[in-house]
Amino acid sequence: MEFLNGLTLPKMWDLARDEEALLNFLFEFGLIASSRDCPACNCCMNLTSDAKRKGGKIWRCSNRKECSQKLSIFSKSFFSRSKVSVGATFACMFYWFRKMPQIDCQLDVNGEFGGVSKKSVSNIYCFCREVCDLELNKKQCQLGGEGKIVEVDESNFKIWKHHKGRKKKGKWVVGAVERAEGDQKSTAMKFIMVPDRSQETLLSILATWCRPVR
Repeated sequence: MEFLNGLTLPKMWDLARDEEALLNFLFEFGLIASSRDCPACNCCMNLTSDAKRKGGKIWRCSNRKECSQKLSIFSKSFFSRSKVSVGATFACMFYWFRKMPQIDCQLDVNGEFGGVSKKSVSNIYCFCREVCDLELNKKQCQLGGEGKIVEVDESNFKIWKHHKGRKKKGKWVVGAVERAEGDQKSTAMKFIMVPDRSQETLLSILATWCRPVR
């Protein structure tokens, strides 16, 4: 989410409030597709105005005589999963990126746009984490090598509602973080859910993830 690096809080609010400017920003950084091919006839689609649709625009097939296919401009994007407005979703993304608490996000964004519940904010925060997880897993490069240190740890995640009742069996997650010798800043990381933390499982992960040093 490097596109958020250059944004300050006031600039973010200016964008979130201006739907036209926000859409142009999303098109520019590839957060929503800037062109589409019709899934029905494979002709190119045109971007047209539609006040009834989220964002006020829609993709419509250029082959109007034989095809009436329409697509939301947010189809197959992060924003298609959100039930609040585009501006509210974008603001929540910014708050997550800046590691700001969900309660602060919900109060500020709901105060600005209305209709933004705690559950909506929680869902968007979860979506952001899922996107990062997918991007990390796409990178198949190995960690470590000359002058690099790889730190590996394991954690058990479980749901224990209101700290009451019987504790459920959780899920084990193994993580590895790469950093240069003498530097605490991480340069790469990987995470994976494992069925157990047996020696065989952990050694298999290390052999796959870590680059051997000669």
